[in-house]
Amino acid sequence: MSILLDNYRKVGDGITSLKEETVKMEEATKDAVVKPFNITFLSYCPIEAKQKEGKTPFWKITKPTIEDFLNGSPLPTGTVPNEFFGSEELLEEVKKTSGLCLLIDGRLYIVSTIAIPTFTLRAEVKGDMTIQVNNVVRDMHLADAVYRKNEDIHLVYREEEIGGVTVRKVFAGLGSAYKLIPQTIIANSVEKLSEDGTMGAPVVSSFEIDHGYTSAHVILPEIGEEIAEEYKLSGEVIPGLYLSTSDIGQSSVIIRGVYNKGASTVITDEVVIKHVGKNLTPEVILGLADEKIFSSIRKLPEALAELMGTEVMNYSSLDLSKPKDQAKNKKAVLKVISEELKRVCREAKVSGKKEKELLECLEAEINEELCYTYYDIAMIFMGVPARITGLDRDTVARLQKACGQTPYKLSKKPATADEEEIALLPA
Repeated sequence: MSILLDNYRKVGDGITSLKEETVKMEEATKDAVVKPFNITFLSYCPIEAKQKEGKTPFWKITKPTIEDFLNGSPLPTGTVPNEFFGSEELLEEVKKTSGLCLLIDGRLYIVSTIAIPTFTLRAEVKGDMTIQVNNVVRDMHLADAVYRKNEDIHLVYREEEIGGVTVRKVFAGLGSAYKLIPQTIIANSVEKLSEDGTMGAPVVSSFEIDHGYTSAHVILPEIGEEIAEEYKLSGEVIPGLYLSTSDIGQSSVIIRGVYNKGASTVITDEVVIKHVGKNLTPEVILGLADEKIFSSIRKLPEALAELMGTEVMNYSSLDLSKPKDQAKNKKAVLKVISEELKRVCREAKVSGKKEKELLECLEAEINEELCYTYYDIAMIFMGVPARITGLDRDTVARLQKACGQTPYKLSKKPATADEEEIALLPA
């Protein structure tokens, strides 16, 4: 699969694979600051009469051709030999997606649909219709705004040798102050953490690489064993880090302290570093992780341990073999879960429909014959992020943060009092 295709994506685990894949991406990635008037916008021309064998027609948009068009002249067209696109797959993709290329100093740059929002942002022609409608009207409007604003554009592009041709594709058009941070910073930071040794041997449990982001989940199993032993936690919770960056400006560098329970993750702390004026190195990342995350790595297990001795009800007065007391138990447990889920979904901006569906599932899983502690409730919520599907990246992060606060929220709740019937005399 060509690294230039918009849907390019690699997933895996292990530091070796992460290193190999990020090096491949870094080697393909280039950047350049260009003047707007040095750019010719080429907008795909789908008119049947303009089609030629082995060539693809484009309208040519420059400041002079826009001015001529406004004075009544037709917009000129030209053709690009198909071999300059490297493959039929890449050519068909640009026709069906952005429909846009750039000509800069005689070199052709395909424009990814991923890059369109960055250009519209720079040119101050934002809006869904501007981004989603790919035709010459949009491209003339975009080019005219770029020329009028006349500010340098920091292009981030990737290139690949295909059939003896160097094919280039732009994935972002950013401000001149933007500083490119290679995606290898993630793998290099994990390696540095391993060399340091203070957190034991880190393990890359999963990673994902695409044109927008490189992210890695790193677990610290040795620290997890120490914490489990120290706080006598009955459920398996493993501390770790989530590291993420984007070399096309879709995200700052993000360092998160996390705890993992099975396939679920909650966020405890977060550091965000913008791609502007920073000389970012693995040492800087680990320094911030040590200061902001590792220094408080035991806060969550401490909170969990404190919840172990706090029962949801006064179970000493109940007989959970009796249906009546079982019903009381379920009602009390469900009340705690429902209130906490409402807070979590509100903070995460999760829809009421998804909240209702999850609450029904959690209710069905309550075992009314068991004594519940607030620790049990906290462990339920540590698993919640893995149970709500269909969420975008930002919503997932908000959900993980909200669930990471559950142990602290529950620690402030008193045990639910046992409800007694009021004895009444016969009327």
